[in-house]
Amino acid sequence: MHEPSFRPKAITQNFSKKWKSIALAVLGLALIIAGVFIMLPRLQAVQAARTGVGGDWPTYMHDVGRSGYNKAETIINRTSAPNLKVHWTYQAGGMIFSQPVVANGLIYWGSFDGYEHATNLSGQQIWQQNLGIRTTCAPVSPLGVVSTAGQ
Repeated sequence: MHEPSFRPKAITQNFSKKWKSIALAVLGLALIIAGVFIMLPRLQAVQAARTGVGGDWPTYMHDVGRSGYNKAETIINRTSAPNLKVHWTYQAGGMIFSQPVVANGLIYWGSFDGYEHATNLSGQQIWQQNLGIRTTCAPVSPLGVVSTAGQ
């Protein structure tokens, strides 16, 4: 005589289908997570390149703590620094005294003629605004923009 099985065939097949579905769901989730871990740093790098954030120098000496260091800077390093050269110059109406600030793909700088300037990274002027001059300062007179733009 044949003894009855403890699990009917229908339950065993149902159980097998559920495990296959669970395994496929776990595999799909693992692929999504792997994709995020692979693509997120690339997307952040692309976004930083588009906005110029990585190499920004948004205030005097880089940050409010005046560290003089930008850990996101990847273009200028010990190997590339000796190869730096002047790519462009700009003739303002007065001496340039302030430290330039780079933010969002523009360079902001002031000159003694009283103008604050914004140039693109190729040296083309985007805008300028006369902020005025002070004629009572010594030893150089008149003085225009002598401070650095800030974020």
